[in-house]
Amino acid sequence: MQAVVEAAEEERAPFIAGFNGGVLGHPARSKPEVLYYYSCFGAALERCPAPVSFLLDESDDFA
Repeated sequence: MQAVVEAAEEERAPFIAGFNGGVLGHPARSKPEVLYYYSCFGAALERCPAPVSFLLDESDDFA
């Protein structure tokens, strides 16, 4: 993700970033692990000066 954010900054280009909800929603992943991924992802996107759209794809639960 960091490379994508850096490229968007350099090019001053908007981009769409997202997670596949099926992967993160897998029963083998613990809730703290999933929250860690989302928080790291969100922190990287919040600091990016380029326009960003966050896409949650294929998720059964938006809570």
